[in-house]
Amino acid sequence: MLYAVLAVSRWARYETMSWDLGIFVQVVDSYAHLRTPEADLKGPGFDILGDHFSPVLALLAPLYRLWPSPVTLLLAQSVLLGWSVHPVTSAAARLLGRRTGLLIGAAYGMSWGLQKAADFDFHEIAFAVPLIAPPSPPP
Repeated sequence: MLYAVLAVSRWARYETMSWDLGIFVQVVDSYAHLRTPEADLKGPGFDILGDHFSPVLALLAPLYRLWPSPVTLLLAQSVLLGWSVHPVTSAAARLLGRRTGLLIGAAYGMSWGLQKAADFDFHEIAFAVPLIAPPSPPP
């Protein structure tokens, strides 16, 4: 939730830090309208598949079609980053006890790596974060 508040408030104050948000908005917009993914910010009609092949961005197309805004991408990234906290916390709690697990989960949620990922406006690496979080060990 904190990542979402920070990302949206920065966007609302015109303080985005990179062109990537604009590029990915154009790509997701292309997918949402069933077109070849293009990023005009990289050049008129620039086909992003030859430069930055990330078809996982098509997963955001239905959401973007409903809410066509850069905020959609920022919120999606915040959810993906936050989603990864649960398996880390669960695994730590099962292995080390509830209190220690919660502390480790909080430390992970506030870790430098997640902070830097959230600080970069939007990047498709956000899809990888919950996938590489450890699964909960069997009871």
